[in-house]
Amino acid sequence: MDTSYGRSCGIVGDHMKLKLCILFTLIFMITLLYVPFLRGVPYVSREALYERLQPYAVREDMVLKDESDLISAIRVKAGDYQEALYLGPSSYINVEECIIIYAPQREEQIMNKLKDHIERQKTAFNGYGATQSELLKQAKVEKIGSYAVCVVSSDPQLIQKVRNELR
Repeated sequence: MDTSYGRSCGIVGDHMKLKLCILFTLIFMITLLYVPFLRGVPYVSREALYERLQPYAVREDMVLKDESDLISAIRVKAGDYQEALYLGPSSYINVEECIIIYAPQREEQIMNKLKDHIERQKTAFNGYGATQSELLKQAKVEKIGSYAVCVVSSDPQLIQKVRNELR
């Protein structure tokens, strides 16, 4: 009786298993290399952001503002975002502020609202608030992942701190 056929099937089967093992290993390795690039900006809660940014806010004479202040300042609806942190000026003659809005799928809409807010502020302080006008010219409005961010500050470390917290 010829048993070479049975042995050759076993060899082909083992060879196929080896090929499949190599294929799955390659897929796994490629996935491991690709995963870091899939990672978006992680969600950071309003409370955690406030805790981390509060020392900067104190130095810049910013205070924690509520949702109604945010809505009136940037003319946004409460349903347009999921969560927001608004550290705003302690008085009407100050312009220093830090606005961080978590708005997945609506970042661009919120970015436009923030840019419009800065333009309104520039108009309001034009001609009599030289220091404020200069700060507003240097305002940073950025999209960081699912966050729309606006920072008006004399401290360049504040925007960098925000970037670090959201990356």
